[in-house]
Amino acid sequence: MDLQEAFKECVKLPEQEWIGEVERAEKQVIGLNRNDETVTKFAQFSTYIKKHIQSEELDALAMRCWPDFFNDLGAAPCSTLSQFTEDGMVTSCESDIHGSISMFILRELAGGNAPYLGDLVHIDEEKTQLFFGTAVQEHIHLPILLLEQQRGYILTEKSVLRWILD
Repeated sequence: MDLQEAFKECVKLPEQEWIGEVERAEKQVIGLNRNDETVTKFAQFSTYIKKHIQSEELDALAMRCWPDFFNDLGAAPCSTLSQFTEDGMVTSCESDIHGSISMFILRELAGGNAPYLGDLVHIDEEKTQLFFGTAVQEHIHLPILLLEQQRGYILTEKSVLRWILD
């Protein structure tokens, strides 16, 4: 699939096709501003890619994300990839085909649950916190369900995930 074509085509989808993705995100992300342009683009792109996944009967994705999503779509890919992971679809960013293949194998061994692929960048043992992603570039495809099973989580404005373990 041509990513640039997907960016151009996804914004042409009628609102009734993608509004369900916004409603789903509102239930999962505290304080989500449904009127934010990036939320709309997330919903449009997610819907467009889901249609492609279904029509092509795909089992895994390795999607180029940096810098295309930020420069050309104006939104981060992490929320889209997280939703796909939540739905059991293997997803990796930065065209990481090896990551997708590894995740696919792990999903099959785990009985259908898509595994998490991410960058652990810092451990604060004193506060019992794990930090995923970086301030410049993100690799966060953590299923929302996994977060809900823990005590708490924080998604900052730079999309740096802080997962509080205790």
